Amino acid sequence: MKKKFWLPVAAVVTALALTACLKNDDVVRCTPNELSRDRAIIDSFALKNSLDLIWDGTDTGQLYVQIINPGTGSMPSLDSIVAFKLSGKLLNGTEISKAEIKVTDAKYRLRELNNGVLNYGLRKIKEGGSIKLIVPSRLNGLNCTQGQGQNGTIIPANSQIVYDLTLDDVKP
Repeated sequence: MKKKFWLPVAAVVTALALTACLKNDDVVRCTPNELSRDRAIIDSFALKNSLDLIWDGTDTGQLYVQIINPGTGSMPSLDSIVAFKLSGKLLNGTEISKAEIKVTDAKYRLRELNNGVLNYGLRKIKEGGSIKLIVPSRLNGLNCTQGQGQNGTIIPANSQIVYDLTLDDVKP
């Protein structure tokens, strides 16, 4: 009688112990986009919006570039003081940042810009020019982290960002 009683009890205890060891996989985990995934998303966006983007895969670039207007004024150097307009958006058009930096306001030397993408883009055009830059999610500093735009807008993880820059003034 004792053996018949303990065998089912042992089976139930074993089943409960094994169930307790199972991991809870209900948590959604973020995987950073591979560059090929980012590029496919951006290529699709460019085709849908008739953009003529060029992939710059150099070590300093690794982003999409479209020079809208090359400009006719001075070409900035790293020591130039620059004035520019900036608009940052997600691919769905949600604005995440907007700024107008004037020479009299900030006296930004190009080399002192903390944002390498802006620095890179402004050195591709002359005064009066404008450029569009699209940054893959793996290179925008967020990856799997949700961010917050300048205006408080939520930037979802793995988001690609579109920057439109206009170089208004260049002082040597």
